Amino acid sequence: AVDLYGGQSATQVRAAYELSTNLSSNEERGLENLQQAYDYLESEMGATKIGVIGWCLGGKWSLKTALMLPKEINATVIYYGSLTDDQEKLSTLHMPIIGFVGTRDRLHKEFIAFDEDMKKLGKNASVHIYEGAKHAFANASGTVYEPVAAEDSWEKTVKFLKTYLD
Repeated sequence: AVDLYGGQSATQVRAAYELSTNLSSNEERGLENLQQAYDYLESEMGATKIGVIGWCLGGKWSLKTALMLPKEINATVIYYGSLTDDQEKLSTLHMPIIGFVGTRDRLHKEFIAFDEDMKKLGKNASVHIYEGAKHAFANASGTVYEPVAAEDSWEKTVKFLKTYLD
């Protein structure tokens, strides 16, 4: 896992919010970190295929990584992360993408629009929407955990990653 918080962590909501806000306001530093992680996997570990996956803020950064390395990343997984509708940026993507969101997540319409945009662009992308699921439905330690949606999305994720990274 890439450490986008520079070694810092939080156990309180306010401190976690500050870390995520700092990351969002220092996007260039986050992207540099992700580039270094990619370079490490490729040159030091000899990875021939590299995928990205993230949940919530990590889902947002999973897509940011794909947009930064549109020809290098081989598979992208986005669990309820913020997306973009910038057609010019999305048109650069070459990897398959899979996304997951619940109908009770404020991002659910963003995922529907993303799916439509990707289809219009002829991209290999699929979005799975879980009826009644809220944001963070796959977090087993959270208060909105949806076991059926979490298990189904994880099965789809594993199959997707095996298909495109094996």
